[in-house]
Amino acid sequence: MREQLIRRCRPLAEHIAGKFAGRGESFDNLLHVARVAMVSAVHHFDPAPGSSFLAFATPTIIGEVRHHLRDSTCTGRVQRQREEIQQTIAPAIDTLSQRLGRIPTAAELAEELAVDLVEVTQAIITRDSYRTSSIDHHTELVVRAGITRPTGT
Repeated sequence: MREQLIRRCRPLAEHIAGKFAGRGESFDNLLHVARVAMVSAVHHFDPAPGSSFLAFATPTIIGEVRHHLRDSTCTGRVQRQREEIQQTIAPAIDTLSQRLGRIPTAAELAEELAVDLVEVTQAIITRDSYRTSSIDHHTELVVRAGITRPTGT
């Protein structure tokens, strides 16, 4: 009976996966997640009199697809590994600054923390994106860098 229910509800999983397509994850991956959630719903469903499988399965499948999207796509949330790296960057910068007598490069930070350079760079960019600075500060940096406005604008 379970196998028959799974076969009959495959279009439901396809429909739900299709609703979430185009949000940073391939349709095939979403379909896989939806089908696994559907099988799970079949196994957890209690066929008591008056209970509807569709009423139980639909929110279950939608919830699993949403969890998958939340966990696998970048939606402004800092991934756990990057967050852990961010927490170690400031102390590593202090240590390396004292040792080198200057601010360390991203490559030196990556070596000190024993992590990939790309991960360190992304963590620094993410950390800096949460900081705000005034327009005056930005203008001061532009002036110090010698950047001038093109003529005629």
